[in-house]
Amino acid sequence: MKFEKFKEEFSYVMNDTIRPGAVLELDGTIACANNPFLIAFGNDQLHNVEELLDDASYKKVKSFIQKAIDMKCNTFDEVSFTLTLHHHEKKRVNGILFYSEEKQKVNILFDNPGNLKNVPVKSYENVTYFADFFVMIVDEEGIIRDINNKHLQYFNKPREFFVGQSYEVLAEFYQHDNSYKTQISLNGYDERIHRIEIPPGEVRYYHMFTYYDKETAMYYVRICDCTEMINMEQQLAHLGTLSTVGQLAASIAHEIRNPMTTLKGFVQLLKISARDEAQKYLSVIDSEIERMEIILSEMLVLSKPSEKEKTPISLQKLLTNVIQILYPQTIKDRLTIDQVEFTGNSSIIYGNGDRIKQVLLNLFKNSLEAMSPGGTLTIELVENEKEQLVLTIGDTGAGISAKQIDRIFTPFFTSKVDGTGLGLPFVKKTVEEHGGKIAVESEEGKGTVFTLVFPQLSPKIIGQEYNKMFA
Repeated sequence: MKFEKFKEEFSYVMNDTIRPGAVLELDGTIACANNPFLIAFGNDQLHNVEELLDDASYKKVKSFIQKAIDMKCNTFDEVSFTLTLHHHEKKRVNGILFYSEEKQKVNILFDNPGNLKNVPVKSYENVTYFADFFVMIVDEEGIIRDINNKHLQYFNKPREFFVGQSYEVLAEFYQHDNSYKTQISLNGYDERIHRIEIPPGEVRYYHMFTYYDKETAMYYVRICDCTEMINMEQQLAHLGTLSTVGQLAASIAHEIRNPMTTLKGFVQLLKISARDEAQKYLSVIDSEIERMEIILSEMLVLSKPSEKEKTPISLQKLLTNVIQILYPQTIKDRLTIDQVEFTGNSSIIYGNGDRIKQVLLNLFKNSLEAMSPGGTLTIELVENEKEQLVLTIGDTGAGISAKQIDRIFTPFFTSKVDGTGLGLPFVKKTVEEHGGKIAVESEEGKGTVFTLVFPQLSPKIIGQEYNKMFA
């Protein structure tokens, strides 16, 4: 690689006129260094960063490189180094290591060790420009002085939205207070995870790390996207709950069903000779026994993965079928179903038709039961650019409170008097077993919208016979 081309590709290191910086090969060899590096350390005899650092510091660099190679992604870390200056003076400074997976290089930037004249001690300009995380520099007045180039990726906002504005602009995305300043004064830093709502309705989880730099009187804010990690933890917790429910169901199923069968048999016998008043009470007992059987069956469904065979199924046809089933209920309750016409190329997914049908029945019934006469259930199926089918089910019901919405997929949680609290956990489990995702948005007094996303199965994969089947 020609030197000028090399400088261009690593310009955020090479153009830093304040902090000594260099680009390293994975073995520590110095490939290129900026002017502050040459002034601070001299590199006439320096060929490897090992010659500049003490043993403990060099071990930190090697450990960082190995970790970065194992992770196979851009990685950043802040490290404290002990340096040997070109006049043999030992100096302890802080620095930044950044590994570029694409370039297979390590960029190292040190705080000014103090032997450079007429320059500030530290500058953040360009230091984290190519990092995978979002960085903000905030002054003591709470004004954002600078950011790196991740503002669109993280917040879908232009640079002008942040720079020169108060830190309070972040209140558009999440609720925050000034308690982080208290934590920084006590601990030197603050870190927390925030649930961020990014227009148009996407929810992400960001880890925010903030520390105060006394030398520059600035707050350094580093924001990393940890959504996948949080989602995985939530799924594991959800699966753990389902497993507990399943183990409980399996262990008591035999013990409960035997006496239930006995009770049901005697109820039927008593009905033969019972009079009107007794018949009424026996019917109540009978219906409650049936409800107990339904609850037990739903618990057992949650206890293990579906073993039923999956085949190509038309989601659009399933929707039409379920709407026809529920049509009499909508007439009786004076409700309207508005099904938006599907205009995509294919509504085919790979799955179990019976279980998906039950998912739709559960969601549609919940929506219909949540509405008063005159309400409308809107159903729309579209295909997106990611070869996915997106199904939205929206009602004009009472809505779900903010406290309840995070718990609706938890087994046994229900807001209905006669609900089991197992319908929506079944829905979530089934959707995820089909490689899909489910999300919910609700506003009290206005209604609720469920969004289901399924992988789309192209008819081309199956062939011409498949096309004939679903033509």
